[in-house]
Amino acid sequence: MDDREARSDRGELMLAERDLEALLDLSESLSNTAAVEGTLLTLAERMAEVLGSDRCSVVLLDEEGKQGIIVAASDDASIRNLPLDLSVYPELREVVRTGEPLTIDNVPLAPIFDEVREKIRGKPVGSTILFPVRVEKKVQAVLHLRTELTRQRELTPREIRFGRIVANATGIALRNARLYDTVRGRSERRLNDMLRAERRLKQIEKYQRFFDLAGDGLMIIDGTGRILFANHAAERILGFTARDISTIGLRDIVISTGREALERVIESVGTGSYLRDVDVPVLRASGEEAVLSLTTATLDDPERTEDIAPILDEPKKKPVGLKKDATAIVSFRDVTDTRRMQEELRRTKDFLMNLIESSADAIVAADMDGRILIFNEVAERITGFSGVDMIGSHVGKLYPAGVAQRIMSDLRSKEYGGMGKLEERREHLLTKDGGSIPVNLAAAIVYDQGTEVATVGIFSDLRERLQMEEELQRAQAKLELTERQAAVVQLAGAAAHELNQPLTAIIGAIELLQRKVEVGSPVRTSLDRLLLDAERMAEMVKKLGQIARYETKPYVGRTEILDLDAASQGKEKT
Repeated sequence: MDDREARSDRGELMLAERDLEALLDLSESLSNTAAVEGTLLTLAERMAEVLGSDRCSVVLLDEEGKQGIIVAASDDASIRNLPLDLSVYPELREVVRTGEPLTIDNVPLAPIFDEVREKIRGKPVGSTILFPVRVEKKVQAVLHLRTELTRQRELTPREIRFGRIVANATGIALRNARLYDTVRGRSERRLNDMLRAERRLKQIEKYQRFFDLAGDGLMIIDGTGRILFANHAAERILGFTARDISTIGLRDIVISTGREALERVIESVGTGSYLRDVDVPVLRASGEEAVLSLTTATLDDPERTEDIAPILDEPKKKPVGLKKDATAIVSFRDVTDTRRMQEELRRTKDFLMNLIESSADAIVAADMDGRILIFNEVAERITGFSGVDMIGSHVGKLYPAGVAQRIMSDLRSKEYGGMGKLEERREHLLTKDGGSIPVNLAAAIVYDQGTEVATVGIFSDLRERLQMEEELQRAQAKLELTERQAAVVQLAGAAAHELNQPLTAIIGAIELLQRKVEVGSPVRTSLDRLLLDAERMAEMVKKLGQIARYETKPYVGRTEILDLDAASQGKEKT
């Protein structure tokens, strides 16, 4: 063996002795379950020293492995319970997933950090080493070591073995700390239960007079629902005497429909939780049903969880099972009449809402700020708006600009149906697609003891009615035109018949006179002209007899006269 090998062996031996010394120190620290925070800090410092890292952090994980918390850091003793979001720490997620140590020699170039590359850019992290800490076969913590410079060599088997040993020892220490805390808590609770029982008895005696003078019913019950104490108001509401109450429990007086609510009340006593305004139906001593509104408050001191719980950052868990020796004070009042009235109001409201939804007209109600309260199905159908979108919207959304204000002003006037009323009149509503539809609107203000509280409008869609009126007007116009055509045809036929005979006689007389008068004389010229005019009239009479429809043409100004050519020959009017 040469000197180089001897020196190497001596170096390895010295490192091994250093590791053993560090493990011995850590084992002594980890055995102290009452000072886990300081122990974890010591562990982080020794890990950083042995593995040559700038920083070692102890990271505890939640149940889902999505959140972490730094409970100790070698470079800063003040860091405790610092939360971490594992979504930005892919190296921690990888260790949780595999359950194996992870070494990254060059963080800036490692592919595992691609998803968070921008977030770590410029951070003083060159390399990192992670060791999982298992508790009951599950990774519940991680020893996270970081170095500012990139790592130039791989971890030796000795260093990996050292990290695993420390991680396993840490897991054992965390588990033992939990067990120690549980055993100590049980012992303390037994003693405290005895002391609390004595204090409760003294408290009841001390405040008994106050309880008896209270207007609400007050009872003290245990974790089984047995009544330990009841004040005078409770006796009066339930109808039982003090002696009777001392022999019964809540389960004896609650009717079947209230069993589920009662079990919630009893469970709240056993778990030390708080319930408020729970309705429970009961039977009075007279056999009459009543509804009691119960509120519970535990008389026990809240349990304390110390030492390891704050370090692990775990929520305080409710005790498993119910504590039958627990006690709670129950205050209650008789709400039978109130609930009956509420039920009647509910039925009345349901009836009115069904009535509104069954209406053939659109109904919209709004408060005095203009926020829509009711928007029935007919209103949805004619406007295209949905009730879900319109409830809470301003009513002005349904009208053109300024119309809502004008309607409100008219409602407060006496001129349109009286104060607070608006007689039916024509308005326009806006639709979801930006269109406008004609409606008949009747509106009113709703008053409560003289104060304006709401407005209601009833709308009738006029589109079908206006369309029918328009079609009726067209039909009437068409009928009038048909009647006029028939009258013209009849008149023309009668006139042609009556005029044709005298006109024929006139033309015959003119022709006879022409034969007796010499050609070229002034009389003959006049007769020729008369014959032409008579023949023109005969042609007109002929056209009158051929009229088949009523056609007109402009005459003077806006006057229209019968167009004989178009009416008799079937020519289209141009």
